[in-house]
This record gives sequence, C-alpha cells and structure tokens, in this order.
Amino acid sequence: MGKKKKPKKAKSITSLTSEQKEALTSLLKRAKDTDPASLVAEINSPALARALIEKLPSDEESPLELVFAISEAFPQKEVQKAIRKFLFKLKAKGIKAPDLPPTTKSTPVLVPPTQEEPRAYVGSYDPSWVRLVILAIPRRPRGFDVAICAINDAVGIDEFNWSLFSKKSLRELEKDLETASPFKMVETSMEHALWCIERAYGISNNKSSQACMEYDRFKAYVGIEISPPERPFVYDLIDEARVKEGRISLWQLETLFEDKMFMAPFLLKPDEISSLVQELDKVSESPIIISEAQAMEMEKKIRKEWLRKKFPEQERRILKYRLEETAYILAKLGKDEEALAALLSAKEMEKELTEFHENPFLEFLLDLSLDLYEELREFEEDLEPSEDESRIEAPESPLIIKP
Repeated sequence: MGKKKKPKKAKSITSLTSEQKEALTSLLKRAKDTDPASLVAEINSPALARALIEKLPSDEESPLELVFAISEAFPQKEVQKAIRKFLFKLKAKGIKAPDLPPTTKSTPVLVPPTQEEPRAYVGSYDPSWVRLVILAIPRRPRGFDVAICAINDAVGIDEFNWSLFSKKSLRELEKDLETASPFKMVETSMEHALWCIERAYGISNNKSSQACMEYDRFKAYVGIEISPPERPFVYDLIDEARVKEGRISLWQLETLFEDKMFMAPFLLKPDEISSLVQELDKVSESPIIISEAQAMEMEKKIRKEWLRKKFPEQERRILKYRLEETAYILAKLGKDEEALAALLSAKEMEKELTEFHENPFLEFLLDLSLDLYEELREFEEDLEPSEDESRIEAPESPLIIKP
C-alpha cells in the first residue's frame, strides 16, 4: 500500500518578521477608514500583502477598494490567489463583489516602475526667525518618507515630524504649501535642506528634546551622511565673482527692503531699540545749548557704539547666514538683483564694526527701524486723550430724574 500524501500546508502568517506583524496589526486597524493608496504604500512585501488579505473580514463592510489596490500593486501568484479566495468567500455569503480582471497568457510587456526622485524644500523666515524645511524620500515599493521641520537659526530645531505619505498625499501637501502656507517655499537640493536642519541641530541646546530625538531617528533610518558645504548653496544660482567684486549701494538696499515678505524679519523690534531711542532723545532734549552739527555728531557716535554692541561677531555671523539663505529663495524666485543685494549685504557682515568703518546694511536697517519706531510712537500718542478731552465730563442721561 502506497503512503498517503500529506496535504500541503499553506504558509503561515508566523513567517512574517516581528516588524511586519506590527505593520499588519496597524494596517488592519486602519483598513476601513484610510486611503487605500496610503495603506498600500506601507506594504513592503508580497508576504505582508497576502497576510493582510487573509486577515481582512469577509463581510459587507469589507474594504474592497483596498483589496483591488493590493491586487494592482502585487501581481505575485500567491497574492492573487489569496484575493480570489477572499472574493469567493464574499460571494458564498451572498455579498456582491466584482471579479478580478482576467489575466492574459500572452507574453507580458515588462515596464520598469518609475523611480521617484527625492524632493526637498526650504522656506522663508517668519518674523520670529522660524522657517520650514521639508524632505520627501521615496520608499519602496511606493510612497515617501516625509519629514517636516521647523528651525530657528539662533535657537535650533523647534519641531521635527516625519511619517509615510502616498504620492497623492505629497502632491496635496505641496499644493497647500503653495497656497496656504505663511512661508514662501522653494524647491532645493537634498544636501541644502539637510544641512539647514543639521546646522540647527548643532546649535540646539537640548539634544534630548523630542524634536532632536526624532531627527536622530530619521537620520539613522535614511542613512544619509551630512557634511558642511564648501560654500553657501546660493552660489549655485548666483555668480560668486559678482559678489566678490561688488559693494552694496543705497539704491540696492532700498530695492531689497521693498520686498517686505522677505525683509520684514530683519527689521529691529521696538523693544530692541528703545534704549537707543532714549539716548538719542536725551541729546535732542538737552538743556545745554549746542549747535545742530554738534548734536548730529553726538547722535552719530551714540548710534555707532550701539551698533557695535548690538552686532558683535557672533550676531553678524548669524545675520550673514540669514541673508545668504534669503538670497537663495530670492534667486529661486527669479529676483536676481534682490538676491545680489542680499549677498553684498552678507559680505559686509564679515567686517568688524569700528569707529572708522560703517556697515551700510546695518546703518540702513537702523534708519528704517527708527523711522518705524517714531511712526508707532506718534500713533500711540494720537490714541491718548489730551488734557482738555480728559476734563470733559460725560453728559447726564435724560432718564435720570433729579429730586
């Protein structure tokens, strides 16, 4: 008597790795209320695709869109067989379900999948010197690992979040950035975007913050090495020789500061210059009779001394970097002359402020900031009631009956 053949055992879900089992649990929880394309982007192997199909509930609430999305993404025989079995179960329960498209036995035309390229974006500064940096790195077989980071050049990383996006979700994010974001975003190289974040990470005081730890995990996951650039990235767009040979002029500064979206953050805040204004007021209100020329000389000396204290080498280095990054965005937007003006201003930050050297950018910046301060002060004075107005008593109500 011949030996009975043992029935073949189907491959068990236990063949999945621990990471795939965790992914399977997560996918099942979100199967009914999440975009199928997003879920399929998280499935990294035919084994996981098959396991998901086998675990889906075969009832009237079955996520058929997800099933057919998996069918399209994974043509492997074991996955297609699991899907046909799943659909048969539905029909056996009297649930309407479409058939899989018939497979042709002709020689298939193999079309290699489109290789997505990494994408990166940097944003302009807001008034508190925060800017956005976005990285989108393709993940096989589908989707992107997208990192969204808010950084401050003087403080470090404010926020860092990353998650898996489908191609459609990434397109929607890019569209939102164009229309709804307060930041002006431009596309850049991955090296540039990563260096912006790495630089902010380097000056972060608390490396154990949630944002810094998330960034550490992201770097380890993508396995990208980051090194300082040989020169500012803006010189990939603007001829460096024009900057080395040039010097900033008054009309260039006026043109540059006309673009308020990008230059407003550079303006000095009222609380930053209030002490300087008080010193200048003392000169103008001095009871000592001095000539106008002497008053102007004293004010000039006070301004120079204030600028030296306000912008030591470290502050000028930060300002130089911000001007270079602003120039990059201006150049990407086709504003080459404004970008050149920003770079010529950045070059001035390399020079020490002395009694004999004036910084054209800082002098112009201070003039503009003082003018705005005076406008604000006049506006506030106009809002205050005069002495005569404060003496005016409110009229008695005609409804009050006097005894």
